[in-house]
Amino acid sequence: MNAVEHVYVSIFPAPADEYAKILITLRGDYTMEITDQHGKVLCQQQFTGRFAFVNTTHFPSGTYVVRLKSKYWHGEQTMVVNHGGYQAF
Repeated sequence: MNAVEHVYVSIFPAPADEYAKILITLRGDYTMEITDQHGKVLCQQQFTGRFAFVNTTHFPSGTYVVRLKSKYWHGEQTMVVNHGGYQAF
């Protein structure tokens, strides 16, 4: 296995409403798994490249864990979903 340093993951928009885009600084073949706060797997998909789109319309508002794994790297990032919209003050 090659040593991989400084891999960054960005998830936006934050919070997500209808979709989330996941951007990884290391191009590769990935398995992505999204779990809820209880560890239940809600989404699992494969993608190649540096980014993936996730439809979040069927996820309840809350915080989720996005786990990413490739041949050379694995990591996780939190994703927040909010379907309540924004309130003006």
